[in-house]
Amino acid sequence: AGAEGDAAFGPIENLQLTYTVLNESEGDRGIITRSNAQRQRVRMDIENLGSTDWQVEVQAAVPYAIQDDLSVDWSAEPAPDETNVDDQRGVLQWQIDVAGGTKQSIEVQQELNWPDGMILR
Repeated sequence: AGAEGDAAFGPIENLQLTYTVLNESEGDRGIITRSNAQRQRVRMDIENLGSTDWQVEVQAAVPYAIQDDLSVDWSAEPAPDETNVDDQRGVLQWQIDVAGGTKQSIEVQQELNWPDGMILR
């Protein structure tokens, strides 16, 4: 009783999100010492087809390592406003202002590296 909350009332038809995998690769690398690598680059486009300005909250997840032999590097453009949202490791969040008739983009790159002979699961 007396608490406040937000309730969704359906989609906003004029906002569209497109998720595109721009590049994805996996394989061996190195000459003297060998290791395995997995790379991915994605883009999220938020397009406002209407005339009303909206503030949009976008969340994305990147992998994180709990093993010492696994190296995880990521970058994002623009940089996220918050990382590890609600203490959830690997969750990124942006607050994006999308004016009417415009499009905003977020690009995230991630790379995982692990020693040769080990299997990523």
